[in-house]
Amino acid sequence: MATHTRDDGFHEIQLNGKQLVFLFMAATVVSVVIFLCGVLVGRGVRAERGGPGADAPLGVAAETTPQQLPPAAAPTPPGSDPTAAQPPPTVDDLSYFNRLQQSNQPAEQLKTAGKTATAPPIKVQSQKMGDGIWFVAGGSHNSMVVEFPTYITVIEGPLGEGRSLAVIAEAKRLVPNKPIKYLINTHSHFDHSGGVRTYVAEGATIITQEINVPFYQKAWAAPRTLAPDNLSKGAKEANFLPVKEKYVLSEGNQTIEIFHENGSMHNAGMLIVYFPKEKILEEADDYTPDLPELAAPGGIRPPVFMANLMKQIQTLKLDVATVAPMHGIVVPFSDLQKAASSGKG
Repeated sequence: MATHTRDDGFHEIQLNGKQLVFLFMAATVVSVVIFLCGVLVGRGVRAERGGPGADAPLGVAAETTPQQLPPAAAPTPPGSDPTAAQPPPTVDDLSYFNRLQQSNQPAEQLKTAGKTATAPPIKVQSQKMGDGIWFVAGGSHNSMVVEFPTYITVIEGPLGEGRSLAVIAEAKRLVPNKPIKYLINTHSHFDHSGGVRTYVAEGATIITQEINVPFYQKAWAAPRTLAPDNLSKGAKEANFLPVKEKYVLSEGNQTIEIFHENGSMHNAGMLIVYFPKEKILEEADDYTPDLPELAAPGGIRPPVFMANLMKQIQTLKLDVATVAPMHGIVVPFSDLQKAASSGKG
């Protein structure tokens, strides 16, 4: 006996996983396309608006009254803030469309406010420490200027070109009519080497620990296009005088001794400078005087830095009376001894 089934027109549809993923992706694409079309249509309609009656409801004729201009601004008294009396923006000014249009204004207009800003003047203060020896301070980092019979040596070119140009100008004021022959770089950390390039452009030979030379050669070989300095604008090549353990500069009555600070925990290529006649020790970042009249710039140095510096002084048998740090102020050697023994300095 034949069996007849009833076809009521309804069938259950079963989709596998791949088909469901495909349908979801297709729905997403369609939604994105619809959204983008809406944005474009909205911007087009908004761009066509703007004449008299543009905001009038559909089907209502706009009044043909002359467009009213905002009242003229009163003259600004000298010395007053011209932006203080500006009215608050209207709701329409804060619309998404208007903000999009304002973001496309020329860069010159966006930079107008910045043109009035001026960098603070670089402060330079010189302190004479001996015959032909000056400690040049005035900022967060210090330098030293040393006069020899036929040339000038500067110790440390920190921060950047602005600071170096100010120290160079001060060196030429203190010692006129002599060239800067050498720049002694204590170590390669950016804040102590950022202005070294300026001395290369000045024609000076860079004295630094030998480990630093390949780093500078590689770094300075790269083009400097973002903020060109004097070296990038000229054609001079850097000349180095690498120091392994000790180097002496001596001419006439002036002598300085340059030592590699072995075992430094701050920088493996650290140099210290000693003035044997004046018993002055120049050092960077191992000890920063922390005094009531001037707290240590950048904070107290780790005790291990001071301990290694004291070890070097003893090993090299240096008879130190005065410390000239590259941060802070000149202090007697006894201050370094106290700081090293207490672990605070």
